[in-house]
Amino acid sequence: MVCTHPYIDFRHSPKNHQATIYTARKIDDCLICHPRAFIQIFGFYKGILPPILAETPKRAVKFSTFEQYKKLLGYVSLSPGLDPTLEFLRKFGIGFLSGTIGSIFNIPFDVAKSRIQGPQPVPGEIKYRKCLKTMVTVYQEEGILALYKGLLPKVMRLGPGGAVMLLVYEHTYAWLQKTW
Repeated sequence: MVCTHPYIDFRHSPKNHQATIYTARKIDDCLICHPRAFIQIFGFYKGILPPILAETPKRAVKFSTFEQYKKLLGYVSLSPGLDPTLEFLRKFGIGFLSGTIGSIFNIPFDVAKSRIQGPQPVPGEIKYRKCLKTMVTVYQEEGILALYKGLLPKVMRLGPGGAVMLLVYEHTYAWLQKTW
């Protein structure tokens, strides 16, 4: 049995730092005999708050804007039964716009996550620790545009991704309504 969080032992090969994984007979061996393994498990959660703070509102923004744009454009656009291609393109455009708005909303949190999880500017000194404090520090030192670094590639990825996700959502929702 291998530990859920394996004890990585660098003592066997200190020169090339190839890790050997400690295998335990019981999970207790992993946590009791080697308490470092238990402490190291918290390393997996370093910087977890920014993604949680980013993803939850991003999904809320994406779905609410999708529903609102669908209602708004539903009144002005063609009726759903008239042309399926135009209806597909309309929903794709709405999903793209919703994905783009969700990306714009959450990119400052992604920048904070990258700063917390990535290498620190001064070796040995931890400058970025908390999500909101990191965002304030980046804003004060580098300006508002630094919080939006990487926006274009993210929009190019999540705009179409949002469109596809929301199209799948729409078709699944319609299928579930018909089936049940």
